[in-house]
Amino acid sequence: MATGISRRSFLRGSAALGVSALGASLTAACGQLPIGGGGQTTIHFWWVQQFTGLTGKEDPKTAKPTEFSDWMIGQFNKKNPNIKVQAEVLGFADLRPKLNTAAASGAGAPDIFYEAASNLRKYAFLGILEPVDPYLDPNDLKDFLPLFQDQMTVKGKKYFWPIFTAGTALVANRKIFKDLGAEELLPSNADRTWTFDQFVKAAGAVTKDGRYAWGLGLADQPGDYNVHAFPWGMGAHIFSSDGSKYTFNSPEAADGIQILADMELTSKTLVPGTAGLKWADITQLFLGGKVAFLNGALGTEASISAAMKSGNIPADSIDLYPLAFPSKPPVPPQHYSECGGVAVWHNSNKSTVDAAMTFGKFVSSTDIVKAICTAGRWPPSRASVGDIFTGDAYGEYVAKAAQKWGNPDVLQLGYYDLREVTLPMYQAIMSGKQNVKDALAGSVQPAQQIIDKVRSGK
Repeated sequence: MATGISRRSFLRGSAALGVSALGASLTAACGQLPIGGGGQTTIHFWWVQQFTGLTGKEDPKTAKPTEFSDWMIGQFNKKNPNIKVQAEVLGFADLRPKLNTAAASGAGAPDIFYEAASNLRKYAFLGILEPVDPYLDPNDLKDFLPLFQDQMTVKGKKYFWPIFTAGTALVANRKIFKDLGAEELLPSNADRTWTFDQFVKAAGAVTKDGRYAWGLGLADQPGDYNVHAFPWGMGAHIFSSDGSKYTFNSPEAADGIQILADMELTSKTLVPGTAGLKWADITQLFLGGKVAFLNGALGTEASISAAMKSGNIPADSIDLYPLAFPSKPPVPPQHYSECGGVAVWHNSNKSTVDAAMTFGKFVSSTDIVKAICTAGRWPPSRASVGDIFTGDAYGEYVAKAAQKWGNPDVLQLGYYDLREVTLPMYQAIMSGKQNVKDALAGSVQPAQQIIDKVRSGK
């Protein structure tokens, strides 16, 4: 595992600031970087598996969580037998505490790991990642799309090998609206944008006979951006433009959050007790026709299609219709959009860094990116992958939303760390324990302390 970064050097750095066919083509997927010394170099790799099995289509009951990483490493070793990759497959809930512990202690880090851009940018800012610039060739720079080049760049240097971008949309079960004769309440313009008043009206129309409009998974940390979309849509920002100040205690944030509070506590169009639910609970309610809206992602359609094919839900019970989150014009819709990639931890051993960079270049090569993005249904980092959403109207819409309406707060240092403050705040509001303005005011001091701590590297 990565060595050579002590607590002292960490602080000093922060202060300074078709699978078988595919396998045959991978032997030429990327150039081999120089590996110092002789013999075999071992690198430790932490990976997050975000789709089922090898292609995203395997039965989740029988697929192994290591299936894709095992295959990917096997393909890599055909070209690089002198590099041994020891992989550990983790969930985000396990990965992030381990990374934070390694960053704070200077020990126990991987040599290369997968993460989302916000946290990768944080680690780059703190000086604990190796820049990839010396290992990029001109073809890489030409091929990585502008969105990814922007997100991988911190203080003029590039710090990770991008793979895909994740995105969200609000998704309606259009069948419910059709059955109620209320389909006209859903936006039908080209971008499917709408105002908060239009959304609230549609939510009221479908809340009847034991069914609710939507719910919030506030017992989960991931997914908070689906809630942030409402204050964002009013024009609120969690961070100042330079990322140094917490600015969420604003009239715009209060107005956006108040809409959700009113839906839960007054009009009761959100699922009762939503403060204690998880997003998986909301998904089950959506599959059962008990809520009309779902927080959708690029893999949502594939998951629901699989549930229909398996007979878990009736084949005609859901008509997915992706939409923009509501906003107050002229503010455009505000969605979650964040790329993910692999980064190399700082290491004084050049052979280890070279080996890890060779693997990172391979993981972000055209063929591997295409395999990952096809399985996960994500927009790829490379232009050479092409359009993986041809003929997929759902995927095309959600991918467009991710690229067009991504909110910049997600990329600020400390975005994920602020969940320690914002999630309890939302829970208190949605359970009626605090009003919106008091809860926002109470979030300022602890949130600013977290931002200051993250930026200091202490």
